[in-house]
Amino acid sequence: MGDLSFYKHREHRYAAKMKGGVDANRIATDSAFQRTQENNAEFGRAVSTAKKIKQQINNLLFYYGDNRFSNRLTSLVHRI
Repeated sequence: MGDLSFYKHREHRYAAKMKGGVDANRIATDSAFQRTQENNAEFGRAVSTAKKIKQQINNLLFYYGDNRFSNRLTSLVHRI
């Protein structure tokens, strides 16, 4: 509907937001976004490392994990 984008929030409620922003391809290739590209690469490495940790402790997550465990783990790896 026009410039609105609808999505389901992680808390199982629906929301809408305005479409907009810079094209993802431009961010990935334009030299004006070099710092953003560096930040994206750093975050990507943190996510990849967190995924490997999660795979190693997968059997524990069945009993002790929750819906936000991945976010907390990625945040911790990023800070390290």
